[in-house]
Amino acid sequence: MLARGPAFCPPTVKISNVGLAQNSSTKGKTNTKIYIHKQLSHHARSVPVRKAVAAPVVPAAPSHFDLLPTEIKLEIFKFLNPTEVLVIAGVCTEWRDLIHKEPSSYYLWKDIYANTFGGPKSPEVSFKKACLEIIAEMKKRFRSDCKPDAANDITTAGLKLCWSARYGHHQMAAHLVRAWGKQIINGWYLQQESQLLASPLFLAAQEGQIKVLTLLLSQGASVNSAAEDDGSTPLLIATQGQHKAAIQILLSAGADPNATRGDGVTPLYIACQNGYTDLVEPLLKHRADVRLPVTADGATPLFISSQNGHRAAVQYLLDYGAQPDTPRTDGVTPLFIAAQNGHKEVVEIILTRADVNNATFHGATALFIACFKGNTDVVRILLARRANVNLACDDGATPLFIAAKNGRSDIVKLLLLSTFVDVNTTYYDGTTPLFAAAEKGDLEIVRLLLEHNANATMERNDGQTPFSIAKANNHIEVARLLQPPAPMEETAADNNDETEQMEIDP
Repeated sequence: MLARGPAFCPPTVKISNVGLAQNSSTKGKTNTKIYIHKQLSHHARSVPVRKAVAAPVVPAAPSHFDLLPTEIKLEIFKFLNPTEVLVIAGVCTEWRDLIHKEPSSYYLWKDIYANTFGGPKSPEVSFKKACLEIIAEMKKRFRSDCKPDAANDITTAGLKLCWSARYGHHQMAAHLVRAWGKQIINGWYLQQESQLLASPLFLAAQEGQIKVLTLLLSQGASVNSAAEDDGSTPLLIATQGQHKAAIQILLSAGADPNATRGDGVTPLYIACQNGYTDLVEPLLKHRADVRLPVTADGATPLFISSQNGHRAAVQYLLDYGAQPDTPRTDGVTPLFIAAQNGHKEVVEIILTRADVNNATFHGATALFIACFKGNTDVVRILLARRANVNLACDDGATPLFIAAKNGRSDIVKLLLLSTFVDVNTTYYDGTTPLFAAAEKGDLEIVRLLLEHNANATMERNDGQTPFSIAKANNHIEVARLLQPPAPMEETAADNNDETEQMEIDP
């Protein structure tokens, strides 16, 4: 249906038994005659457009333009007046007939529209003319491409087979295979659009064209043939395009789920990376290796799933034997990366099998990174699983220290609830959590630490104390809280002890 203007109630006009909405307001006339050319007839008849009356709305049959791609409907039909819409509807009848012959001609329409008329970015084109010329071009290409005898050499035949594989033209592919057989099925041909080599099977897998894919495999197409530019296999490219049916067919035909691209990436890695959970299990059932380090940094499918927070994929991988403590080359584990990114559900799943206290090569644990990033829910989960609150990095930083330094008061409270926490642990330069909070002027965290017996008199390696650094940074309230008592002094007048409090200039 096509409605024009928010205030109109369009009646329905029947064209070849297909309903089309028509604007009843054309310069105030209510009985305008519009000529429509019926399919299979050269005679015109007039169709009066009557003013709409209040009546129950009867759903109309799908109009011709409903068969068009959305972007073309929006960019073409919105520019047409009511009369032009009816003319185009007749053209689209021919378009509908072509769809019935080859449903995948949808892609051909898009291709010609974009390349011939510049696509939606060229509004100056006469859209009615564009539609008519596109239909003519479509007919021309269908006539030529559906004749395999027009390909008088192997290269041309192979390119035609690639084209039919890409756009799903099964009948044309079948004609070409019968005419040329295995001479063209496993060839790799330079594609004009991308200037890359591709095989018919590769293109069918890339676009998820099941009928052509099945045809090519039945005629001996090599299921594991890889692209020369990056080593991608049909299975890998089908996974990248999320074509589940194509993946099932390729796996059943013997596709290797562990064949890697040039950079080490496998189909399973791609599915896990993008969260294609419905593709993970079929690959695992066909023995995709869950432990295979696939990238230069040693990231596994479990690692990339954990990094991106794909909970269901993580569960599948663990069920199929993935090792949760296998680190990347820098020592980062799936648990660490999930904690870092705040994926609490993934953290919970991994903790059913992982060591909560595993650390990177620099000593950072999942608890440390969660405190550093301020992921409070993850910290709570890790503490419930008895994460060691005192494990420090190589530089001496503990979870409590980094939480105090970064002003994470909610996390400091959680850490201080542990009876094992050491509030006076020191950084490599002698800085304590209290010192870090005082330097930042965080009154709340300073109070929390003092309540849990933090030592306010400890000195840093350079001799500074929490009080002196708070005073130096003009954190008056914190300095008053940390101010040590003045020494006892004897007065010569009455020999009485008297305490003087240090004055802090506001």
